[in-house]
Amino acid sequence: MAVLASICVSRAELAAKDPDIFLPDAFDSEPDLVRLNLRIRDAMEVIGGAGQALAYMAIPFVLSVHHAYGVDCLRMIAGDYPAEADGESVELSELHTRLMEDTGSRLPDDLLGLFDLLRAVRNRITHYAGVRGSHLNQKWRGLSRVAQDGWRNVAGRDFPTGPSTEELALDVGELIGALMVVTRLGREMNEAVVGAIARDRWASIAAEDFRDVSAARFAQQATRLRRFRNFVREFYGALEFNEGELVSALQALSANRPER
Repeated sequence: MAVLASICVSRAELAAKDPDIFLPDAFDSEPDLVRLNLRIRDAMEVIGGAGQALAYMAIPFVLSVHHAYGVDCLRMIAGDYPAEADGESVELSELHTRLMEDTGSRLPDDLLGLFDLLRAVRNRITHYAGVRGSHLNQKWRGLSRVAQDGWRNVAGRDFPTGPSTEELALDVGELIGALMVVTRLGREMNEAVVGAIARDRWASIAAEDFRDVSAARFAQQATRLRRFRNFVREFYGALEFNEGELVSALQALSANRPER
């Protein structure tokens, strides 16, 4: 997001300068610009393509992070988290179907449709150097009106369509749209996982989490419960654990697993 904001600010800053002067002269307080022998007009051309370059790099990364999060969700449901598990073999194309099967929930169709579009975009970027191909236009046009309107509201325009042999004309809007899709889908997945795991297991996970991130505080028995209560309120507040559940989780962890 910082890079994205920098691109937008840079465009505005450069547009206000004399296009014929050199970057080091226009921004003499930035010593690193001495290495860039560019006039403002040339820099504007470079910045003009920065949004697409950022989208090409960031969209595959955003989807890979979402994939890793989804695999962790499946592990937690199976009771194998954080150990290595078969969940690692779940393909991104199968991830949401698996999660819905394992939780008995239904993720929103509009978000699933947009994610499928983004997955196809990721494949075109990573395997075909960004050439659009023959399916992206159809995927966009085949989305529901709700999905298309949701995309437009965030990205600021329709998903870019065009000839199959042309390069995908992505920009900052498409990156923001991708972030919107994975953020909202991630929240829906989180709610599904919350309901699929028993409360005593959640309390156990919270206790293990507290021990792992606050080992020194966990070792202090006199203040352990109070600090665990504060930890749970901050990171597991939606579960609204009662005092008995917290005490039981700490006792079980201390009895069954060596403190570290």
